[in-house]
Order: sequence, then C-alpha cells, then structure tokens
Amino acid sequence: MENINELLEALQTIDNKKLYFIGNTEVFESTLYKQTTIDECINWLNSLYEVNLDTETEGMFNHKNKIVMLQLNWGNVSFVIDVRTVDISPLREKLEKILVVGQNLKFDYKFLKLHGIELDNVYDTMLAECCLTNGKEDRELNLKALALKYCNIHLNKDVRNQFTSLNGHPFTEAQIVYGVGDVTCLTEIKTKQIELIKKLDLVEWVQNEMNASLPLADIEYNGMGFNKEAWLYLANKAEANVHNYTAELDALTVSEPKLSKFVKAEVQGNLFAEIDESFSHGRNVNIKWSSPTQMDKVFKALGLDIEKTGERFLTKYQNDYPLVKKFIDYKKQAKLVTTYGKKFLGYVNPTTQRIHTSFWQILDTTRVSSGDKYSPNMQNIPAKVEYRNCFIPKPGFKMVSCDFSGQELRLTAFGSKEPLWVDAFNKGEDLHSNVASMVFKVPLENVRDKPDFLRGKSYRDAAKTVNFGLVYGMSKYKLADTLSIEVDAADMIIKNYFKATIQLNNFLAGCRAYGMKYGYIRCFAPYKIIRYFPKWKPVREAMEFKEIGSIERASMNTPIQSAGGQMTKRALVVLRKYIKDNNLQDKVQIVMTVHDQIDCEVEESFVNEWSLIQKDIMESAGREIITNIPVLSDITISDSWTK
Repeated sequence: MENINELLEALQTIDNKKLYFIGNTEVFESTLYKQTTIDECINWLNSLYEVNLDTETEGMFNHKNKIVMLQLNWGNVSFVIDVRTVDISPLREKLEKILVVGQNLKFDYKFLKLHGIELDNVYDTMLAECCLTNGKEDRELNLKALALKYCNIHLNKDVRNQFTSLNGHPFTEAQIVYGVGDVTCLTEIKTKQIELIKKLDLVEWVQNEMNASLPLADIEYNGMGFNKEAWLYLANKAEANVHNYTAELDALTVSEPKLSKFVKAEVQGNLFAEIDESFSHGRNVNIKWSSPTQMDKVFKALGLDIEKTGERFLTKYQNDYPLVKKFIDYKKQAKLVTTYGKKFLGYVNPTTQRIHTSFWQILDTTRVSSGDKYSPNMQNIPAKVEYRNCFIPKPGFKMVSCDFSGQELRLTAFGSKEPLWVDAFNKGEDLHSNVASMVFKVPLENVRDKPDFLRGKSYRDAAKTVNFGLVYGMSKYKLADTLSIEVDAADMIIKNYFKATIQLNNFLAGCRAYGMKYGYIRCFAPYKIIRYFPKWKPVREAMEFKEIGSIERASMNTPIQSAGGQMTKRALVVLRKYIKDNNLQDKVQIVMTVHDQIDCEVEESFVNEWSLIQKDIMESAGREIITNIPVLSDITISDSWTK
C-alpha cells in the first residue's frame, strides 16, 4: 500500500473526494473507489460545462494502439473508465460540446477519434504554458512540472509504464488512483494560468492555439496517401546519382595537382579494415565525400577559405572550381538518399498505408514544426515535382492546395506601413520590380537587366533577395554571399535600399530597439504574441556581440513569422469548423499544412466548389491581421501534392 499512499497526494487536496470506477466486475472491491456505470457518468457529465480529461494508452498513437483507461474529473468527483471493457462512444454527445481540459490534448484527441469522439472546445495546459513561456530555455512543460509549479503537488509517475503491458489483466488500485491524480490538478493549473494569460493580454493568442490544436491533430490522424513504388524509383535513382557523382569527384581529384595527397599510389586491400559502404572496390581516391571533416581538408588543400561545407558557403566558388560545383550536386543527391531514400518507406503506416506526421505546435516564432523520431518532417520534403507527386489523394478525390500569396512580404508591408510596399500591393504591381527601380534608379522596363557588378543577377533579383532578407537581419556579407557579388557592392545596395524605404527602416529599427530594451518582442494584434529572449541582459555591454545580433534579428523577424503562423492556424480552425458545420467530413479532409499552405483531400465532384470556399476562408483569416493591403491566396487542384 506504500505506492497507494504516494499516489493519493493528488487526491488529498480535494475535500469529500468521490472516485468512481467503471469497468470489469472482476476488479476487487476497494475503499478508495466505488463501482458504477457509464450511464451514471453520462448523467454527471450532463450537469457540467467543463471537465478534466486524460487517457492511458497502449503506447504512441499509430491507429492500432488503443485507449486503456479514460479519466474524467470535475471538482471532487472523478470517474475512471476501463475502456477495454466499456464502450465510451455514448460520451460523444457531451464531450463534443463541453469544454475539455487536459495536458497535451492532441495526443488524447486522436485516440478518442478511434471511438468516434471529436472534441470541439478544449483548454490544453501544456499549450498554455508554451505561450506563457515562449522563447524561454529553462521551462518545463510536462504535467508533473506544472502540478508542482502551480499546485505544489508532487505527482508520482512510476505507474505510467504499467499500462502498456497489462495483457488483459484488471487494473490495480495503484493504477486507478494514478489515473485520477493526472486529472485532479488540471483545474488549479488552468485557473492560475488564465490569471497570467489575462495579465499579459494573451487571451486571443492562447485561444487560437487551443482551437488550432484540433485541426493539427486531424491532419496527423488523416495522413496523406503515398505511392511507395514511385518513391522507391526515386530512391534508386538518387543512389545511382551518388555513385556517379562519387566517380566524377574522384576523377576531378586525380586531375587536380593540389589534391595529390588524397590520391592513392596504388589500390590496396586490407581484409582487416572496416570499410565504409561509400567506398567501392578499386577507388584510387582516399576521400569520404560525405565527411565534413575530410571535406574541410580537401577545400583547404585547394586554397579555399570555407567556414562550412553547406551550399550557401560553397556557392561563390562553384564557377571557378569544377570540383566545388560537382560536390554541391553530390550533396544534394546524398541528402535525397539519406533522408528521402528507402528508409523513408518505414514511415508508411501499416494500418492506413498512409504517411502520418506529427506537429510541435508552438516554436519560438509560433509557427509549427513537423516530424519526430516516429514520423517524417513533411515541411522539408523536396519541392521537386517528382517527390511531391508521391503524395496522392485516395481514389475519387483530388488534392486542393491553397497558399497565401506573398504572406511574409504582405505582413512586412502591414507592419512597417512602408509607402513603396503598400502602394505596390494596393495597386497589384510587382513589388520586387518597383523596389529595384527605386534602389538602383533604373526605369521599370530595365529592372530585369543584368549589370556586370551583379554577376549574372538582374536588378530585380537583387531587390527580391533584399526584400526577403532584411527582415532576417541580412548583413552586407550575407547579401554578398547570396548574390555572389563583392561586399562593397552589397553594402551599396543595402544603403540605397534604406534610403528608398525610410519607413521600413524605421520599423525594423524600432523592433530591434524594443527587443533590446525589454528582453522580449511583442507582435501584431489581435494575438499580441510575446517571445522572450533568454540571453538578454538589462545592460547591453553585459552581452556578447553574437547574443546582441541574435536578439536584434529575432526582434525583426518574429512579428512577421508569428503573424504568418497565426494566420495559417486561424484558417485551419475556420476550415475545420466549416467542414463539421456543413457535414462535409466524407467530402473534405485537411491532410497537410506547411508554413503558409493548407492542403485538403476533396471529392472530385466537390473540388470546384470547395476551392472557392477554402480560398475565401484563408483570405478572411489573413484580413483579421492585415488591414491596409489586400490578402490574396493561390489555389491549385491536382492529382498529387503540389508546392
């Protein structure tokens, strides 16, 4: 009974606690709880407007693992349900209307969907904590930490792992009481979080995140159709390309005198050496092209001053060094082999035969990230048509993809009120051409000319690079690297740019100053997101130069990125509501979102009608933030996923 006493700590904070168990009659009698029925639970729920919820499951969600235990609590009453022996679908009507409070509810919600239960009104204590501590490094988001922080309760989690190996055995007292412990502290956590949320004026943001967790969970649940044969063809093709590029790089090495030390005098075999599979028998070059350490030595031998072996550091040398250009090609193909090769097929869900990702919902910028050790990062799938074509709708359906047109540029125009930008968008003119004309003082008809100092780039190309880059703190050195031009030319471009866009310059300077003064940045209404900078110190001189630069860059780009993230999330919320309100679940499913794009799988006969609906909803979501220029979106209808 020692474990029981520990587990009861969570219950001891509630006077006159009542614990009811619904399940197999084989469970022994206990003084800790009473047995009851699902009907009694429904009657109790009907008297509530809010309930705390948690589940114990057989493991991670994979469409095969199931809920083992469902725990519900409000006030001094708790119900624990053995879902292995009790049908919980009768709870659907109430749970879909009531406010459901939980910790990481996206996890529980997907399991509930297997029982036909879809939540519509949620409060997630983990997501709320993400918002309250956004940007901080020392935060803890798990329930055990939140219970200690807000309730001074020590939750014992030792029993948790027992639920994955029950093998049909009835619950023990310890397991039943453990389940209750996870839900009884949620009300106090929520109450104290909401006090802080209101104090910091984050209500709109937190509500948007709560609502958005449901369509994001739907996307994880729905997954995307996948053509395994087409993917395998691409994987084999990439492997062949890597082999060919390796041979070509070897040949270039042999022909370059500066690299003679990497060429073997003769091919030697060593039966006792561990040979990497990338070395085919008979190679006479002793270089592992996939090794950054070895490549550093190769480039130094060539006399190149390269900080890293990534493409952005190599590009400026590719025209003068054939080996560098070939190495860039090699790296692209090697990435396709290692990340998007045959191993990717392991992500195909054996139950659904679809690809399912998972989202981390709130990055520092409040955008979502995709993928974990169990699921792929769908935001980094190669944009090449042949890879996107592997993701397909089910028979009789089309893929409808809609993305915000120039989302970050329009948000920059909104935030800065820069006349040059605002006028271009309001008149439907090409922003990059207008900026190029002003910065380089050339007529609009000449902005696509390519002057010598831009080394093959046009005036418009340069303006476009600056338009996208300055919000991210692009320096003259980064611009020079990106355009492969001289630093002096890049410096001249930036100076002329800000002379032509004074209001934009003032906006960015104001963001930098705000972040450096307060140690956080506050973002656009209505969401008013806060991002804290953990390295910030009240005295500028107490910070390292690198830390100052990082804070200033984040202060400029966070308002733009966070507003973009909230636009997309708001659109997801409204799309989901429209689908449910109009009973379109059999015709439309949201299957993916990447940054400013939302993808739906739509019945062929409904595609044209839905395209207009989705476009209107997304643009309306954008107008909740952007009020001084048009918000536009682009629709694509296809037989596969498009970018």
